[in-house]
Amino acid sequence: MTTQITDSGARAVLALRSMEANAFRVSQVTTRLLDEHTDLPPLISVRPQATATAATLDLQTSTIDEAREWAAALGADLMVREQDEPGGRMADANLCVDGVIVHVCAFTRFTVQEKAERASTAAVAA
Repeated sequence: MTTQITDSGARAVLALRSMEANAFRVSQVTTRLLDEHTDLPPLISVRPQATATAATLDLQTSTIDEAREWAAALGADLMVREQDEPGGRMADANLCVDGVIVHVCAFTRFTVQEKAERASTAAVAA
């Protein structure tokens, strides 16, 4: 009995090879960035991800200022926005390094005082 690769089998093999290539690229970029930037603040999370169609790396810091340092070192601009739910500031920057989408991010919750000030401002505006 011989094994014949069907069209779906060939597509699966191509998808697997693509995923392996993306995983290799993510591994190389992750290792290089971490090795080159030992002087930057520590990361609370490093999440490399590879699929057949995407190669991504999420770098999460504890504070927005730390995320700003990482973004600047990588040549990206950090965008900060306020979110009512879950109630805080989200900061992120996206850039491409050797075909890998790198996402630098941080989230900080509003302090009790900031929540009260926001509620007061919203009440006055209403």
